Amino acid sequence: MILTGFQLRSARKALNLTLDKLSKSCEVSKITLIRLEKNTSNLDYIKCYPTDIEKIYNFFIQQHIIFTDKNIISLNLPIENKSLDNNLTRFQFIVSRTAINLSHRQLEKFINLSYGALRKFETKNNLYYLQSYKLPISDIIDAFHKFGISYPNNLTVEINTQS
Repeated sequence: MILTGFQLRSARKALNLTLDKLSKSCEVSKITLIRLEKNTSNLDYIKCYPTDIEKIYNFFIQQHIIFTDKNIISLNLPIENKSLDNNLTRFQFIVSRTAINLSHRQLEKFINLSYGALRKFETKNNLYYLQSYKLPISDIIDAFHKFGISYPNNLTVEINTQS
């Protein structure tokens, strides 16, 4: 039960939790969580008391977020499986954006989709398949692929070791 910086940040963002809410939910101090998120690179393991890691890990497991490898995060819920070529769930989108550490404004410039559209994607639930009339979802997927992100299935995100 070990978590990486990528997994901690991404799981929190996927659940739309503030650091305060996560701190209260898993009973780990907010200061510890801030330090872990700020000082841990994507694929480095978080370093804190084993009891704190266990609390954080178990909280995410209870929320159906699983970590099968240090560079993978998945949502363990039933979903209608769709083609991976042109479909991206809200979960995958927010985890990917968190992994590459781009704000909505920065991502807007990179994928040429409006700030409002990007924000709207994140207001949906994690099982929602993104839809855009201005840009094929495959273009968003391709943009994330350039950062070393891949999607083994509809509720999983994997980053390569160079990210």
